[in-house]
Amino acid sequence: MQDNVDDTVTQSAASLINSNVMKTKEMRLGTGARKHQYQDLTPEGNVIENGKLYKLPRIHVTEILKYDVHITAILSKAHKQIHFLKKLYVVWHVYS
Repeated sequence: MQDNVDDTVTQSAASLINSNVMKTKEMRLGTGARKHQYQDLTPEGNVIENGKLYKLPRIHVTEILKYDVHITAILSKAHKQIHFLKKLYVVWHVYS
């Protein structure tokens, strides 16, 4: 995997594209039953941080593939929308 990271850094440097390692996170997904020892990825001597939570479009994924964070985020959004609709309903009845 380190070879792929080194190739990507080399190709981006050749294309005059800078990579921001400080904002880069590595996705390590698994069941959590087995703890694997992974080698840290180090492009240009900087260690890439391993994220615990990944926010993909419309889904939140944790490193151990649990849905509790995703469900909490969906319920929070639904609660905010219901609150807005209740406020809109009250305003609509007052001014109509």
